[in-house]
Amino acid sequence: GCISLENIDIPDSVTQIGECVCCECAALECINVGGNNTVYKSVDGVLYDKKMTSIICLPKHNKTTFIIPDNVTTLGRGCFYRCHALETIQFGTGLISIKDGAFNVCKKIKEIVIPDNVVSIGYSAFCDCESLFKVTIGNGVKIIEERAFEKCPSLTTVILGKNVEEIGGEAFYNSPIIEFWSNSSIPPIIKDEWWGYAFNKDALKIDAILYVVTGSKSVYKNSDWGIFFRNIEEID
Repeated sequence: GCISLENIDIPDSVTQIGECVCCECAALECINVGGNNTVYKSVDGVLYDKKMTSIICLPKHNKTTFIIPDNVTTLGRGCFYRCHALETIQFGTGLISIKDGAFNVCKKIKEIVIPDNVVSIGYSAFCDCESLFKVTIGNGVKIIEERAFEKCPSLTTVILGKNVEEIGGEAFYNSPIIEFWSNSSIPPIIKDEWWGYAFNKDALKIDAILYVVTGSKSVYKNSDWGIFFRNIEEID
């Protein structure tokens, strides 16, 4: 990557930019797009598509807080990758999709609250977020893709929305979960991919507790969830 690059100027003639184009630009502070470009737009140094419905790249160097505009529906692949300064992220009301690796290796983010309007969390979306200790996933999400929260060494609390149906392989692998809350009366499918389950017993704390809705303890205990959680309690 261009580790010393601080500014990028995109002329009006550019009509196609690849995914993760700025992923390794650790010193990048600002992206500027020509005012007459018909495909892309920049606001406060952040790269969007022209209609500002998708974030393509957030410069990594100095932003500690970022509020996603309500008109943004998609966080592009790797758009916040290695944003080591980023501590706080606020999701907008129009967001639908968090693409693969969107927040991969964001070292300072401590808590994520995904609102009900989000329907998908991509592959490795929050992988290797070393300070992340709590995740709340809204009721709109149905599928959590593979490795979405893998290798988050501080992640101890996860709250799932009531409509999650499937959790991909290694989605929470090597994350030391202590409390896991599932608000669905039907246990989400825990995918057993060839490379591994969504969880691994060695990372889960021995006293980890799975909290489930009233009346569903037995169905969770007799499912794959019972393999990983010895302690299952019903939510009052």
